[in-house]
Amino acid sequence: MKQEVIQHIETFFTENYLQVKVTLAETDENNVYAFYVYKGGDAEAIAKSAYKKFDTYQLEVLEAGEYRVKVFVKNTKTGQVMTKTSERIRKTIIVEY
Repeated sequence: MKQEVIQHIETFFTENYLQVKVTLAETDENNVYAFYVYKGGDAEAIAKSAYKKFDTYQLEVLEAGEYRVKVFVKNTKTGQVMTKTSERIRKTIIVEY
């Protein structure tokens, strides 16, 4: 059985920022990362990043709801692209009266 290249996608909120951290089975200096953020069950991403060398991403999120992140890992040497989607994470907003 082949091991998945993208082992884990950690998503969490720090105040109004959705934070994403990708863990790969093996690091490779030729890898670049892109992140697509989706709200709820929407098919259209609310944010898309370009490919970058960083395995982390953050996005300011001001609306309550469920979010998920699709991670793209591209090897610039081989052109191979791997993807994985995170579990959903919920942002709640507490309003004081």
